Amino acid sequence: DKDRDVRYILAKGFHETASVLARRGKLEKLFAPLIRLMKDSDPDVRISILENLHLTLAPLAKQAGSSIMLHVAPIFEGMRRKSHTGWRFQELIARQIEQCVHMFPADAIESHFFVILKHFIVVGVSQVKHAAARSTVKCLRCIVNKASREALLEQYYASLCRGAKADVRMQLVFAAEAALDIFSSVVFSLYFAPAVLRLYSDPVSNVRLRLAQLLPRIQVAAMSDDELGDTVKLAVMSLSQDTDPDVKGAMRNYDVSRQELLHGFDHDADRAKLAEEESLYKLGLGKSKRWNKHRESSIRSSMVLSGGPLRAGGSVSEKEKPPAFSKISSLKKKAFKGGS
Repeated sequence: DKDRDVRYILAKGFHETASVLARRGKLEKLFAPLIRLMKDSDPDVRISILENLHLTLAPLAKQAGSSIMLHVAPIFEGMRRKSHTGWRFQELIARQIEQCVHMFPADAIESHFFVILKHFIVVGVSQVKHAAARSTVKCLRCIVNKASREALLEQYYASLCRGAKADVRMQLVFAAEAALDIFSSVVFSLYFAPAVLRLYSDPVSNVRLRLAQLLPRIQVAAMSDDELGDTVKLAVMSLSQDTDPDVKGAMRNYDVSRQELLHGFDHDADRAKLAEEESLYKLGLGKSKRWNKHRESSIRSSMVLSGGPLRAGGSVSEKEKPPAFSKISSLKKKAFKGGS
């Protein structure tokens, strides 16, 4: 329709129209107008269709399959090119990718979404950067092939620590925080923790401060990884002695925060995430009762150490280490070596 208001009203309630058409088996009437509205010249129309895009795409993806979604994915890049005038539209694109990504085939995710999100991380305002960092992690979760997942992880996650600008490197911490929410502690420790821990020596204090604030969660997730645990302890000691007063101040709360996280650690939820990841990635690790026993033993032992919370600097002596610490790394390496 030539009238902008008509298109705006249609876009505003398009997700409800999609639901009705899906129930009646008339999805062929949905695809063409959806694409037209996503490409509309009016920014308010594009925002209206984007606000509930995940609700619009759900029945389309369920009934039409991945072939249709391959045609939808490139439209996000067109919307990204038209988003330069408003950061809220950019943030909305990033958040919709996060909510929709599981509906798209891996080829579409690799070809279209990562590039858009990396662009937002580099050039967006802080709200856009944060949304794009979280969405990037969600996209990584949907890549089943091991070689592709690890290549994308290096290109779009780990590479952030080498960003020329501090606000880009900062997004690595936000992405790691998202990974702690999305992945099990095992997969977080394997894929996400090593890169973000490099930031303990970042030249910009704000980056180190943000890492210091997240470090208790990272330490708890990495509790049963001996090699990673050494890196965590090095980061704790370095940040505890930081020359910046804000960083040093944040580390004063490290022991208390860590103990609270240890006591509140949800083993059942972590096991459920690991089981889902095993099903998705064929890791061959979480089925091992031995792994779960070692994992939980490490955390519980840390909660009842004779010395209580970690001493200032976060160092754990050899005497205090639970026996499980020495066994986990070899178990993990053996299990992940054969990943799909």
